Amino acid sequence: MEGDDAGDVATVLRRLAAQAAGMSGADVERLVRIARLEARRDHRAITYEDLERLLLADKPSGCPETLKRIAIHEAGHAVTRLVLQQGTIDVISINTHDGRAFNTGKSKPLADTMETDLEAELACILAGRAAEDVIIGSISAGSGGSADSDLAKATKLAFTLECSFGFGKHQPLLFFDKDVEASILGLRQMLTAAVHERLADSYACAKEIITTARGDVERLATILLEEITLEGSSLQQAIDHLDLSKAMRADLGRSMSD
Repeated sequence: MEGDDAGDVATVLRRLAAQAAGMSGADVERLVRIARLEARRDHRAITYEDLERLLLADKPSGCPETLKRIAIHEAGHAVTRLVLQQGTIDVISINTHDGRAFNTGKSKPLADTMETDLEAELACILAGRAAEDVIIGSISAGSGGSADSDLAKATKLAFTLECSFGFGKHQPLLFFDKDVEASILGLRQMLTAAVHERLADSYACAKEIITTARGDVERLATILLEEITLEGSSLQQAIDHLDLSKAMRADLGRSMSD
């Protein structure tokens, strides 16, 4: 394809992948076919810009209030991950084809992960809901509702902490496979209470970070509303506009007092 230097291909492909998130293979194939036909009609080669234009045209648009809530939700995830220094952030998007927003990045290898890292990861997962709670004053159903939702991911991780990694407060040597999570939680009241206690503690941590770094969350949300998708240099520039020092100092003080 034409339209970009070879050195920029990886960046362009990441941007296109973010814009196509939530589309089926058939949807992508349809847009590529349209782009190829249009290019052939104009007697030229297909370009990345052709694909991006069609992806943007095919993307659903949300109402301003919904997009603002989504931006605050995703900014909450990102700011909390930065404060807790949990892995990296590669892409943040608030407008995908299936109506979902997302953060993508890399976490530590499991072999290098301690219980405190996993507890911090729980706070990061719950931070979107916490941002809605603190900044908007109400919570949408978007944090739950499906097996890949924030609440589902957090519950699975808290269950794994209690039952697979040996960090449980009760019977830590007993191992349960994560695939039996639902049935086990339904039958063991003590385990259910322990899992929810972890979730509640992590949610409280996330709310504390969001409260301290509220200005940063709102700043990043504003940038997201303007850019829709942040990655590469645009993401780094957005992060560079944040001042996370106060929240980081507060988290360090909380960690030392635990």
